[in-house]
Amino acid sequence: MLSYKHFLTILIVIILSVCTFKSVYAQGDILNKKDKLTLTITPPLIKNNINPGESWASYIKVVNNNLKAIDVYTYIFDFKSAPDGGVEFIQQNLENALNFSEEDNKFLLSQWISIERGPIHLEPHESKKIPFSIRVPVDAEPGGHYAAILVGTKPVSKIKGTGIKISSMVSSLVMISVGGNIIERADIREFYTDRSLYSQPKIKFILRLENTGNVHIHPQGEIKIYNFWGKEVGSIPINHNTSFGNVLPESTRKWEFDWEGEENLLDMGRFKATVVLTYGEEAKETVYRSVYFWIIYWRPILVSLAILLAIILIIIISVKIYVRKAIKNVEKNIQLAKMEENKKEISVIPSSENGIINLRSPKQKRK
Repeated sequence: MLSYKHFLTILIVIILSVCTFKSVYAQGDILNKKDKLTLTITPPLIKNNINPGESWASYIKVVNNNLKAIDVYTYIFDFKSAPDGGVEFIQQNLENALNFSEEDNKFLLSQWISIERGPIHLEPHESKKIPFSIRVPVDAEPGGHYAAILVGTKPVSKIKGTGIKISSMVSSLVMISVGGNIIERADIREFYTDRSLYSQPKIKFILRLENTGNVHIHPQGEIKIYNFWGKEVGSIPINHNTSFGNVLPESTRKWEFDWEGEENLLDMGRFKATVVLTYGEEAKETVYRSVYFWIIYWRPILVSLAILLAIILIIIISVKIYVRKAIKNVEKNIQLAKMEENKKEISVIPSSENGIINLRSPKQKRK
């Protein structure tokens, strides 16, 4: 067995080892945090209406959230809508960030923006405003034009092909509407649920809205859910209290919404959901569509059917038992009646002669 001194020595060694491990781990964690560079940019979204031939100036604010000073650079890239939402940076801009023809200048917002390219020095936790201006050409095409101001730690000259990773940068999206023949038009292409039959009120709605106009729109509205009796049992707001959720021209945006209601057996049956969206700056337009689905609570139905089946089986078994007992009682009574009749037909006459009992009937005795 270990002595008290040996036990104490082993315990001290273990404690020192654990403390050393924790210290090394903490140092490594701090180093990793120091290696990570994080930036913040505001505002994340810039929207404005500008007429052809006009200029507009503003700024973005960049914050260095690191423990060391850094130099940052700015990039301007055009973007378009990605499938079912989001943004996708135009490939040719990544490869030729500063080289465009005069014809491109009519369409690409990146060529209308002037901003300091950098390097821009930021001390630890320092924030700095970076001004920019937008000059819209006189012959600019009316409608929406879109670009992104990105801020990172590499200069433009070091960007090759698609080597840039947007996730390692911060960006501010710029959405400009150029005045003129503005067309605001949209249609709901799809509105449906992921299933047509549910066993509980947990529904997923899928909505696709197509912008067929020439300017971005910011649709707002809600989805209302009605039960079998036509009573409203829930609603889902769409694009409320947010500047995002825009749909770019000639693109389709997809939304998915989850709704969970209260279980109520009285509400079981066919449900209806209606989406209503309003959009447009020039004139408010409204689009709507409905979808139907079923909510059937299988568990209580199966339990009720099981109980009903059990009751029916009990009744059937009870009736069978009762019938069998009744038949047995009838048969028993018939047997008793026959025995009584036989007793009446047989008479037992005792004879005193020689102690012999005469079993003959009186008629036989007379003979």
